[in-house]
Amino acid sequence: MSFIYCIFLIIIPVTCKSIDETKCLNIPLIKDFDIRKMVGNWVLHEAADEEEVLKKCIYYKTSLDANKGNTTYIVKRIWENNSDSFNMYPVNNTSKFVTEWLGQIRMTWLVATDYNNYSIWYVCYPENPQNSAFGISTRLFTINNNVMQKAKELVRKIGLHNLLPRLQNINHENCFKQYKI
Repeated sequence: MSFIYCIFLIIIPVTCKSIDETKCLNIPLIKDFDIRKMVGNWVLHEAADEEEVLKKCIYYKTSLDANKGNTTYIVKRIWENNSDSFNMYPVNNTSKFVTEWLGQIRMTWLVATDYNNYSIWYVCYPENPQNSAFGISTRLFTINNNVMQKAKELVRKIGLHNLLPRLQNINHENCFKQYKI
């Protein structure tokens, strides 16, 4: 498996190191995953990540770059008057990604999605698995409670229920004035 990560590192300029996935949660892959349907805006509503929870009006603009021979899922993270971006590389065209962000390599899973209403993401930090990131996003700044409950039920079914207590709401007050999604 380390060989695959080294191949990705030829594409992205960081030091080649293996990722110890055995410390990550065992996330089932989404059957018949279509990355093209994930393109667009996703608003983070709840997160188990201290850095993300502190941001207001946080959302992600995503696009694809398939011109390089390998598909790259490009993510621009936007909050308040700030932004940054990172690249995600699907592993064998699945819902599992190698993510390169701020010089770090992480394994990331799209846990579940219906492509239109919600997406649930898990980012593994193998050096400290209990602090791994987890979040639930929708396409809109307002969230339908039924959609959030459905997303959380999927998290329980998949076996990630131990992450649910860490979820915190993101502050989206006055976001409509700042952004038009």
